[in-house]
Amino acid sequence: MPPVSTWVLVATCRSSTALTTDNPFAKLKGASVSNAARQFFITHDMTAKVLDACPDSQWRLVVALCRYGGLRCPSELVRLQLADVDWDAGRVRVTSPKTAHHEGKGERFIPLFPELRPYLEAVWYEAPEGATHFITRYRDPAQNLRTTFQKIIHRAGLKPWLKLFQNLRSSRQTELEESYPSHVVCAWMGNSWTVAQKNYLQVTDEHFAKAAQNPAQSAHATERTEPQAAMAAHEQTPVLPGLASGRDYLPLRPVGDDGLEPTDGTREKASSADWRARCATIQPPTDPDLRLIVERWNELSEPVKAGILAMVRAVNPNGDDADEKPSP
Repeated sequence: MPPVSTWVLVATCRSSTALTTDNPFAKLKGASVSNAARQFFITHDMTAKVLDACPDSQWRLVVALCRYGGLRCPSELVRLQLADVDWDAGRVRVTSPKTAHHEGKGERFIPLFPELRPYLEAVWYEAPEGATHFITRYRDPAQNLRTTFQKIIHRAGLKPWLKLFQNLRSSRQTELEESYPSHVVCAWMGNSWTVAQKNYLQVTDEHFAKAAQNPAQSAHATERTEPQAAMAAHEQTPVLPGLASGRDYLPLRPVGDDGLEPTDGTREKASSADWRARCATIQPPTDPDLRLIVERWNELSEPVKAGILAMVRAVNPNGDDADEKPSP
């Protein structure tokens, strides 16, 4: 029996041509053809096994173009020409007959991904004189790439997944979404965000592994170590002449029986006005190079620190501010 969406379309056409005035299916929505159970993520380890099981360089390129380039098989694969690869610019032109009926969607460009490049180069160097396309052995529409690919997967010691070529493309889009904006990935893949979300993007085991790392425990450990690290950084960071530290700390003093409240004769009295005035004078360095030295000081080795201090002292051996002019 045809799906609901088919009956909705038929009834809509009949009502629009005045064969009937009512559409009994107007309020019904067709069932989604997306099936999450048919999605399968092919890892890099699995891809490597499949590539090793391929019989020749062109079959390896077919797998690499689908898994690492995100091309549709076979429509986009068989149209890829040697001239479509701009080796210097690192781009590949992809002709897409599936989206050609949309204005400006007949072709797209994808990066020459590092994972994809060696397989393109292998076929490019093997191409005979006068060759125009990368895939030349499997261009016959009568050839059943699916059956051969299933044998390759079995040879690799793996169980074939349901959507053999589409899952390769889906796996690529899923992992690219982790590193690039969605609109960029969709432009490379030649689909829309709606289509990608419905038919391509997957939840992988790696997502679960990252989420199961107990972030609450990590945050608690960070809270314990941050004060110690800040104090150590303050003790090790030098104060260069003419430079106030971006974060100033009060000197540490032992707390006696009187507690934290300052008392006459034993501790300095500091009014709130004095404290505000002191804070107002603490400014981070404005010079970007000087700010970089202060921020990265604790990461420098001792010889490098000593060299920097020696150069500063050599320029101003008296230790006075360099910007201050000597008294007349």
